[in-house]
Amino acid sequence: MPDAVDVDALLKELSATMPAGKAATEAAKLTGMSRKDLYQRLLDLKNAG
Repeated sequence: MPDAVDVDALLKELSATMPAGKAATEAAKLTGMSRKDLYQRLLDLKNAG
């Protein structure tokens, strides 16, 4: 399982160029993690500012 910091960086990078849902899907493909969990993490990151 990737490091949480790496996952956050990946989510931020992907979400800069595509909608959040697609970014979560792509991150799930790359990491093997749950798309649902990644999507929620991305929302948390966006809300944290």
